[in-house]
Amino acid sequence: MPKVIENIRETILKTAKNTLLSDGYDKLSLRGVSGQCNIAVGTIYNYFPSKIALITAIMLEDWTVQKDIMQRACANAENVETGIQSIFTNLHEFSLVYQDVWHMAMHSKEVKDEMINGRSRRQMLIEQLAELICELLERFKMPYDSFLPRFIATSLLTYIMEPDFDYEQINKVFKRILYGDTEIYTQRGTV
Repeated sequence: MPKVIENIRETILKTAKNTLLSDGYDKLSLRGVSGQCNIAVGTIYNYFPSKIALITAIMLEDWTVQKDIMQRACANAENVETGIQSIFTNLHEFSLVYQDVWHMAMHSKEVKDEMINGRSRRQMLIEQLAELICELLERFKMPYDSFLPRFIATSLLTYIMEPDFDYEQINKVFKRILYGDTEIYTQRGTV
Protein backbone atom coordinates (compact mmCIF):
# COMPACT_ATOMS: atom_id res chain seq x y z
CA MET A 1 0.00 0.00 0.00
CA PRO A 2 1.48 3.37 -1.00
CA LYS A 3 2.18 5.81 1.79
CA VAL A 4 -0.08 8.83 1.99
CA ILE A 5 1.70 12.11 2.47
CA GLU A 6 -0.40 15.07 3.52
CA ASN A 7 0.23 18.46 1.92
CA ILE A 8 3.05 17.09 -0.20
CA ARG A 9 3.08 19.99 -2.67
CA GLU A 10 3.37 22.51 0.18
CA THR A 11 6.09 20.43 1.84
CA ILE A 12 8.07 20.26 -1.40
CA LEU A 13 7.70 24.03 -1.95
CA LYS A 14 8.71 24.90 1.62
CA THR A 15 11.72 22.58 1.58
CA ALA A 16 12.85 23.75 -1.85
CA LYS A 17 12.44 27.41 -0.90
CA ASN A 18 14.56 26.95 2.23
CA THR A 19 17.29 25.30 0.17
CA LEU A 20 17.04 27.86 -2.62
CA LEU A 21 17.31 30.87 -0.31
CA SER A 22 19.96 29.42 1.99
CA ASP A 23 22.17 27.53 -0.47
CA GLY A 24 21.37 29.14 -3.82
CA TYR A 25 20.18 28.11 -7.25
CA ASP A 26 23.08 25.76 -8.03
CA LYS A 27 22.64 23.74 -4.82
CA LEU A 28 18.91 23.19 -5.35
CA SER A 29 18.14 19.85 -6.98
CA LEU A 30 14.99 17.80 -7.21
CA ARG A 31 16.91 14.81 -5.86
CA GLY A 32 18.09 16.85 -2.87
CA VAL A 33 14.58 18.08 -2.13
CA SER A 34 13.21 14.56 -2.41
CA GLY A 35 15.79 13.38 0.13
CA GLN A 36 14.94 16.18 2.54
CA CYS A 37 11.21 15.44 2.18
CA ASN A 38 11.81 11.68 2.45
CA ILE A 39 9.94 11.01 -0.80
CA ALA A 40 10.85 9.58 -4.19
CA VAL A 41 12.14 11.95 -6.87
CA GLY A 42 9.28 10.74 -9.07
CA THR A 43 6.82 12.17 -6.56
CA ILE A 44 8.32 15.62 -7.06
CA TYR A 45 8.05 15.19 -10.83
CA ASN A 46 4.32 14.56 -10.36
CA TYR A 47 4.04 18.15 -9.12
CA PHE A 48 6.96 19.93 -10.80
CA PRO A 49 8.33 18.69 -14.12
CA SER A 50 11.65 20.51 -13.71
CA LYS A 51 13.83 22.54 -11.39
CA ILE A 52 12.73 25.71 -13.16
CA ALA A 53 9.05 24.79 -12.70
CA LEU A 54 9.71 24.30 -8.98
CA ILE A 55 11.54 27.63 -8.64
CA THR A 56 8.82 29.36 -10.64
CA ALA A 57 6.18 27.97 -8.26
CA ILE A 58 8.17 29.19 -5.24
CA MET A 59 8.58 32.67 -6.67
CA LEU A 60 4.97 32.81 -7.84
CA GLU A 61 3.70 32.09 -4.33
CA ASP A 62 5.80 34.94 -2.93
CA TRP A 63 4.88 37.21 -5.82
CA THR A 64 1.17 36.63 -5.16
CA VAL A 65 1.66 37.76 -1.56
CA GLN A 66 3.69 40.83 -2.65
CA LYS A 67 1.11 41.75 -5.27
CA ASP A 68 -1.66 41.64 -2.66
CA ILE A 69 0.40 43.89 -0.39
CA MET A 70 0.94 46.32 -3.29
CA GLN A 71 -2.77 46.36 -4.11
CA ARG A 72 -3.66 47.21 -0.52
CA ALA A 73 -0.94 49.88 -0.36
CA CYS A 74 -2.19 51.45 -3.60
CA ALA A 75 -5.77 51.38 -2.33
CA ASN A 76 -4.64 53.26 0.79
CA ALA A 77 -2.20 55.62 -0.95
CA GLU A 78 -2.60 59.33 -0.32
CA ASN A 79 -1.71 60.17 -3.92
CA VAL A 80 -0.28 58.67 -7.10
CA GLU A 81 3.32 59.17 -6.01
CA THR A 82 2.93 57.33 -2.71
CA GLY A 83 1.14 54.52 -4.54
CA ILE A 84 3.93 54.15 -7.09
CA GLN A 85 6.51 54.37 -4.32
CA SER A 86 4.78 51.54 -2.46
CA ILE A 87 4.91 49.44 -5.63
CA PHE A 88 8.63 50.23 -5.92
CA THR A 89 9.30 49.40 -2.27
CA ASN A 90 7.52 46.04 -2.41
CA LEU A 91 9.04 45.19 -5.77
CA HIS A 92 12.46 46.03 -4.35
CA GLU A 93 11.89 43.75 -1.34
CA PHE A 94 10.84 40.91 -3.63
CA SER A 95 13.82 41.43 -5.92
CA LEU A 96 16.29 41.42 -3.03
CA VAL A 97 15.09 37.97 -2.00
CA TYR A 98 15.35 36.52 -5.50
CA GLN A 99 17.99 38.53 -7.36
CA ASP A 100 20.74 35.91 -6.98
CA VAL A 101 18.34 33.17 -8.03
CA TRP A 102 17.30 35.17 -11.09
CA HIS A 103 20.89 35.88 -12.15
CA MET A 104 21.87 32.22 -11.79
CA ALA A 105 18.74 31.01 -13.57
CA MET A 106 19.46 33.29 -16.52
CA HIS A 107 22.41 31.04 -17.37
CA SER A 108 20.13 28.01 -17.55
CA LYS A 109 19.22 26.81 -21.04
CA GLU A 110 15.73 25.94 -19.78
CA VAL A 111 15.09 29.52 -18.63
CA LYS A 112 16.43 30.98 -21.88
CA ASP A 113 14.22 28.63 -23.89
CA GLU A 114 11.17 29.60 -21.83
CA MET A 115 11.85 33.31 -22.38
CA ILE A 116 12.18 32.81 -26.12
CA ASN A 117 9.04 30.69 -26.49
CA GLY A 118 5.75 32.45 -25.90
CA ARG A 119 5.06 35.27 -23.51
CA SER A 120 7.87 35.68 -21.02
CA ARG A 121 7.29 35.89 -17.30
CA ARG A 122 8.79 39.38 -17.43
CA GLN A 123 6.04 40.50 -19.81
CA MET A 124 3.40 39.03 -17.51
CA LEU A 125 4.99 40.85 -14.58
CA ILE A 126 4.95 44.14 -16.50
CA GLU A 127 1.28 43.63 -17.32
CA GLN A 128 0.41 42.94 -13.67
CA LEU A 129 2.30 46.02 -12.48
CA ALA A 130 0.78 48.15 -15.24
CA GLU A 131 -2.68 47.03 -14.12
CA LEU A 132 -1.91 48.18 -10.55
CA ILE A 133 -0.67 51.51 -11.90
CA CYS A 134 -3.80 51.93 -14.07
CA GLU A 135 -6.00 51.40 -11.02
CA LEU A 136 -3.95 53.95 -9.11
CA LEU A 137 -4.13 56.54 -11.88
CA GLU A 138 -7.87 56.02 -12.27
CA ARG A 139 -8.43 56.31 -8.53
CA PHE A 140 -6.83 59.76 -8.54
CA LYS A 141 -8.44 60.68 -11.87
CA MET A 142 -5.10 61.19 -13.59
CA PRO A 143 -5.31 61.29 -17.37
CA TYR A 144 -3.14 58.69 -19.08
CA ASP A 145 -2.80 56.72 -22.26
CA SER A 146 -2.12 52.99 -22.47
CA PHE A 147 1.64 53.58 -22.78
CA LEU A 148 2.12 55.30 -19.41
CA PRO A 149 1.36 52.42 -17.00
CA ARG A 150 3.54 50.04 -19.03
CA PHE A 151 6.32 52.63 -19.15
CA ILE A 152 6.23 53.11 -15.37
CA ALA A 153 6.07 49.34 -14.75
CA THR A 154 8.98 48.67 -17.12
CA SER A 155 10.99 51.50 -15.57
CA LEU A 156 10.43 50.18 -12.07
CA LEU A 157 11.50 46.69 -13.11
CA THR A 158 14.55 47.99 -14.94
CA TYR A 159 15.81 50.15 -12.10
CA ILE A 160 14.91 47.82 -9.27
CA MET A 161 18.00 45.71 -9.97
CA GLU A 162 20.42 48.63 -10.09
CA PRO A 163 22.56 48.53 -6.93
CA ASP A 164 23.10 52.31 -6.60
CA PHE A 165 19.58 53.34 -7.45
CA ASP A 166 16.96 54.75 -5.15
CA TYR A 167 13.34 55.66 -5.72
CA GLU A 168 13.83 59.44 -5.60
CA GLN A 169 15.84 59.32 -8.83
CA ILE A 170 13.00 57.82 -10.82
CA ASN A 171 10.31 59.70 -8.90
CA LYS A 172 11.57 62.97 -10.40
CA VAL A 173 10.98 61.56 -13.88
CA PHE A 174 7.54 60.21 -12.94
CA LYS A 175 6.50 63.59 -11.54
CA ARG A 176 7.49 65.35 -14.75
CA ILE A 177 5.55 62.81 -16.79
CA LEU A 178 2.49 62.82 -14.54
CA TYR A 179 2.31 66.53 -13.88
CA GLY A 180 4.31 68.13 -16.68
CA ASP A 181 6.10 71.29 -15.62
CA THR A 182 7.68 71.17 -12.16
CA GLU A 183 5.78 74.28 -11.07
CA ILE A 184 2.50 72.41 -11.44
CA TYR A 185 3.35 69.76 -8.88
CA THR A 186 5.12 72.25 -6.62
CA GLN A 187 1.90 74.30 -6.51
CA ARG A 188 -0.08 71.17 -5.60
CA GLY A 189 2.19 70.72 -2.61
CA THR A 190 3.33 67.22 -3.51
CA VAL A 191 7.06 67.93 -3.43
